[in-house]
Amino acid sequence: MPTESATPIRTTAPPPGVDHLRCWSSGTGYRNVYRHESNAGGVWYVAKVKYGGRLRVLAGSRSRSPRATAAAVVAWYRRRYGDRWPDALRWRKFNARKVWYSRKRGGFLAAVWLWGDRCEVRRLTRGGDVRPGAPPVVFQTRAEAVAACRAFAADRWGLFGPAALWRA
Repeated sequence: MPTESATPIRTTAPPPGVDHLRCWSSGTGYRNVYRHESNAGGVWYVAKVKYGGRLRVLAGSRSRSPRATAAAVVAWYRRRYGDRWPDALRWRKFNARKVWYSRKRGGFLAAVWLWGDRCEVRRLTRGGDVRPGAPPVVFQTRAEAVAACRAFAADRWGLFGPAALWRA
């Protein structure tokens, strides 16, 4: 009868999802993983992600291995974006809104990408849903339409509005 070993089995396989963070141009080999040298401790790696307009260090991501730090980044993206986190990572730099002039409607129209799906800016019901068959909102200026894109996401998804804006 086999007995369980008290020592964990070491593996060289990367944690699931780390392959999405591979980056040949990064010094560590992974996106969002940065090298940090300390006087007393040698070389450490920390994970940093940009949200809220700032580059922030992820709590608990400090490690001696860049692969372990990349696993912390994967966990953060998975918590924030769910199962489609690789899509959010891939398209995070693309603009999540589109504003154009419509001659037919006589003003500017806007569309946003919520959770990766295109949605035209329309009037919402009290429950935060788009009314079926509702015409798109027409804006007089481009700046007004751009401002309405973020407000539309916030009205529809509340606190999760900024997290919902990404393009697939």
